[in-house]
Amino acid sequence: MSHICGMAVVNPYQHDLYVAYFEHQAENHPSLAHDLANSDAVFQVIDVEESFADFKTGVKPKDYIMRLFNYTYRIGKESGQYMKMLEGGFLIAKYISTRNSSFREIIAARAAAEKVCDDIIQRMLQDSETGHILFNYSLNDGESISVTPTGLLGDGSYIGWRVIFSFENFFSNCPENNLISTAFGGLTPNDLLP
Repeated sequence: MSHICGMAVVNPYQHDLYVAYFEHQAENHPSLAHDLANSDAVFQVIDVEESFADFKTGVKPKDYIMRLFNYTYRIGKESGQYMKMLEGGFLIAKYISTRNSSFREIIAARAAAEKVCDDIIQRMLQDSETGHILFNYSLNDGESISVTPTGLLGDGSYIGWRVIFSFENFFSNCPENNLISTAFGGLTPNDLLP
């Protein structure tokens, strides 16, 4: 455990925890059942710009897919405490046959993907309300989650939902923390130009 700006924090760097949290959801949701050991991969971490392409590489064919977007963040201050304001997201899509699926089957595939999205969102809200260290109670108002339907994805064989959410946690490198500035040779001098 480390102390960050006077607060005790278990994991000050969120990315590894962020990925582990959503991979856990993919492994444990019965519709996803992500399992790398048995080549049943449905979970990937990807940049948001790449999220709508290449649905055939590294995932179980003709099934669900869950793509976790690498988050972005900014630093802000709340009540004198430096915080990381993060924006993350994921995509849940279900395979459909563009040649053989009827209109009703396409609607059913989107509805099935929506159920998985809602299950994961419900878990996120419950975890936030019980103090999970990734969310730090920041999803409790429920207003920081946005869900958007996707059109046909990849080669047109997947349809689903994109979820974008904002959350916050403590910033690990506080300006008043001299350990960081000492490690980099002290404060940066003002007279850098000749």
